[in-house]
Parts: sequence; C-alpha cells; structure tokens
Amino acid sequence: MARFAGRNDIDDLAKLYRAWVDEHLAQRGGSLFVGEAGLSEPFAQTIGALIDDAACCVVAGDYGDAVVGFALAGSGAHNDGRPSGQALLRMIYVDRSARNVGVGEAMLGEVVTWCKSKGYVGLSVPVLPGAREAKSFLEEMSFRARLLFMHRDLGAR
Repeated sequence: MARFAGRNDIDDLAKLYRAWVDEHLAQRGGSLFVGEAGLSEPFAQTIGALIDDAACCVVAGDYGDAVVGFALAGSGAHNDGRPSGQALLRMIYVDRSARNVGVGEAMLGEVVTWCKSKGYVGLSVPVLPGAREAKSFLEEMSFRARLLFMHRDLGAR
C-alpha cells in the first residue's frame, strides 16, 4: 500500500500534488501555506529531483493498481542551517476517493521507518488551523500539537 516512490511515479505524483494544492488553497491560510511549503514549477521536474535526493523521502501510496497518495519528508533545520535532529513531513496527501482505507497510515509508516534509519529523533508536520480531518488523522497516529504559528498580513509587497 505504500512504497518509496520511483521515477515512474512522477506523473501520478504531480497530479496528486496539484490536488494537494487545490485542497489547501480552499482553506484558511492555504495560500500562505502553499506559497511557503509548496513545490516549485515545473512540478514533475521538482518531484523527480526530490526522488533522486537521498536527503528526501518521497513515498507513494497505492490502492489497487493506482497511485492515490504521496508523502514528502526531509530534515528539519535550525535557522542557522544546523541539523535539528528532527525530520519534517512537508506534506502528506491521499486522494479523497481512497481515504479511510489505510493508505495514509501505510505511507506514514514508511516515512517513520526512513526517519529512524536516518537517525532522526522526532517528526513534525505543519497543518492548517481548520484542517480537522488532517489533525484527527495525525492525532490518531500519535502526533501532538507542540507549536502554533500565528500570522498577521501586512499588506501587499
């Protein structure tokens, strides 16, 4: 149900990433989150580079013969660039049609295994404030809130 992604998954992952973007843009704070956490275009090329990067973990979630989800993780770092010992799950997404069948759990399991193999001592994931479904999923997977960012828009640049 979950495996490390390969280059043959790039097109499917790019489509799922676009769905991740659309879902997040529809939420409060989504445009800020996508702007800061999102991938650069062209998405397929960026995803390919991440798959090839040993410092990144890209997982594909399968249901039947279809790729229905993805997860992307890498190292967290302090502001000065020092490694933090923490991994960051930048994004995890399962297509709505395949939720609640274990794909997310399986992908998260692969990410955790990868993190442990790299020696990370913790795993964090950003979640939008109104994303109740995502928060519930992560709480079921033993995640706990430990840091909240507040934002104030200061106007156009």
